[in-house]
Amino acid sequence: MPEFNPEMPGTAGAGTTGPRDLTAPASGAWQDASGAWRRSTDYVKREIEQRPFRTALISVGAGYLLGGGLFTALTAKLVGTGLRLALRGLAFPAIATGAVSLGKQFLSENEKRTSRFD
Repeated sequence: MPEFNPEMPGTAGAGTTGPRDLTAPASGAWQDASGAWRRSTDYVKREIEQRPFRTALISVGAGYLLGGGLFTALTAKLVGTGLRLALRGLAFPAIATGAVSLGKQFLSENEKRTSRFD
């Protein structure tokens, strides 16, 4: 127990009638932490019930990353395949739009030529 010093607040006897209750802040912190834990577990339970597939995918992805799978050959292949598919998906509409505009241009020029000979 610390020694009594009347000039230092917080020591036994410094303006108080007895020792201070040091458990009050700790119990408040414990209640806050247990409340936060309860809220987070309730949220996770609700997510699992409402979106089980997404929750399973998140769990698999987190396990893969935590297990050291980020810098592996499998990850490189998956990222490469994903990029190729994304670029093909972006390129296809551009190519289709260009083909349609070329087709329209060809048809309009063909109609002009045939109308000249009529």
